[in-house]
Amino acid sequence: MGTNGYNAPERRKSDALARRPELVETPVVPVADIYETSDAYVVKLDMPGARKESIKLCVEPRYISVRAAVGGYHAEQTNILMNEIGRKAYVREFNLGRGINHNDVQAQFEDGVLTITLPKTEESKPREIQINRLFDGFFHGGTQADGDLGLSHWTPAVDIAERDDEYLVKVELPGVEKEDVKITLESNILTIRGEKKAEKEETGKEYHRMERACGSFQRSFTLPTTVKGNRIDALYKDGILTIRLPKAEEAKSKQIEVKVK
Repeated sequence: MGTNGYNAPERRKSDALARRPELVETPVVPVADIYETSDAYVVKLDMPGARKESIKLCVEPRYISVRAAVGGYHAEQTNILMNEIGRKAYVREFNLGRGINHNDVQAQFEDGVLTITLPKTEESKPREIQINRLFDGFFHGGTQADGDLGLSHWTPAVDIAERDDEYLVKVELPGVEKEDVKITLESNILTIRGEKKAEKEETGKEYHRMERACGSFQRSFTLPTTVKGNRIDALYKDGILTIRLPKAEEAKSKQIEVKVK
């Protein structure tokens, strides 16, 4: 048995902010799309925030497994206001059938999406292989049921942390183009809206599983204090949108020394 190791380069209008949730690393099953072309099977997994160097792809004759780590906040550095992303580890496994060229598996990680290409062996290309033989299940649970996949509207997970001089907002947006995201701040209400476009249908693709959500999204949050609207900064990397909102001077916590007479 050979092994290929890979270290790959609207809820509510306004969500109440919870104080100091517990930071726990949680195993998470990433959602996946699987489709077939004449030459290969392709698996796409949403893994926003995964560290590229931590991705472990293991291909055995009868199964494939994916694992990756996602960093989180350090409790001593920040006051966590919302913790939907948190500290987690992506874990997913698929059973494989015959007809895969295990020595030529390729993987690419971009914008928080891991794409795995499993080439077919020459003898398997002419005949049809049923999906229940190739990907007949996965372990660890935690995915949506096949009949409960909402593709017209989805709600990306959000973390919000407070520091002495700023608020830090992180949003999971795997596979979203940064040009399709709009961020507004009005009356201390931060709104993030946009659209995750569905992939264009291509001739020769036969989808066997579609779990990855697409469509429009919107999240809005009321910030506790005033921020500097002209100093807001946003960065999109590895499927994670990070927004920094500097606090106004009057909102910053100040230490005042009082002399005892």
